[in-house]
Amino acid sequence: MKINCLVSSLSVRNRIVVLAIIPLLGFLATGIVATLGETQVERTLGSVKRATALADVAQDFKSALMGMRIRARDFGTAPSHQLAKDFETSHTAALASLNRIERMLDPGDRSRLIPLRRGLPTSSEISPSSRAARRRLASPRPTACAAA
Repeated sequence: MKINCLVSSLSVRNRIVVLAIIPLLGFLATGIVATLGETQVERTLGSVKRATALADVAQDFKSALMGMRIRARDFGTAPSHQLAKDFETSHTAALASLNRIERMLDPGDRSRLIPLRRGLPTSSEISPSSRAARRRLASPRPTACAAA
């Protein structure tokens, strides 16, 4: 009943103004919702792009680790200077990928990389051993014929 009283107390001109304002409010609400939706879509698209880039860098990291594993295995069976250099190259690539992953992550997620970083030797840890291995490779080895 109160609505009827309110409507009947308005003049025809005021009723027309109210009827004209209703669609404008609807357009305004639609515009706000569309803008909010567009912002959410942009945020989601940015998140997808970031996840894709992170997946690419993670694949690079995995490839570098596989390269280290293969070079270490091959070096154990048939040591050579080239395998030692290739191992160092793969190690450098793995560290670079890990650093890129760390930069891409949120600060709260970076703590998850600590075990990965601990598992990789630092350059100072592998370089002296690689140099020593290269020196051992450079020294002449006695052959079976020379030993007899």
